[in-house]
Amino acid sequence: MIAETRRIDLATRLRRISEILDELLPDAEASGAAMHRVTAIALECLDRNVIPQAVFALVDAVRKNPFWMRGYLFLAIIYRAASATQEAVATRQTGTKMCRTVRRFLIAQISRQTIGGAGTRAILSRLLDRMAIRMAMMKRYDDILRHQLALTLVGAGQFEEALLWLTEGDVEHAPMRWQ
Repeated sequence: MIAETRRIDLATRLRRISEILDELLPDAEASGAAMHRVTAIALECLDRNVIPQAVFALVDAVRKNPFWMRGYLFLAIIYRAASATQEAVATRQTGTKMCRTVRRFLIAQISRQTIGGAGTRAILSRLLDRMAIRMAMMKRYDDILRHQLALTLVGAGQFEEALLWLTEGDVEHAPMRWQ
């Protein structure tokens, strides 16, 4: 009975998180239709209590599109619910690194567009607005993943590392300090 409740809670939680992310970050995913199908497949698998199949679908999707931040978030939540703390931590760390990679790429693109001055002022303005929106979305995903990572680390008793992930702005090398 407890396992049944946990499964329902996990599927319901992921479904609700998906709805919230759709509201908060409506245009966040570049390949929206395919990734929504993967999300639906994973949720259906969780409803049927086939957790390994849900994980496989999400891992496969993240491998095909390493910039799908929602996939990292869902995988980490499933791993944490399954008490696979190391996998949850690794997934969240990979997700935060990918967020930073996208943000660095966008900063480089913005710099190149403003310096190059490609096109008319209206086109340049539109391009910069879209990039700024994408940057804000990546920042939100980064914040969500770092917060979840810190909670997972606290649950695993790694308080100092959790504090580093919560308090530092750029924590790309934070785990190295504790090794």
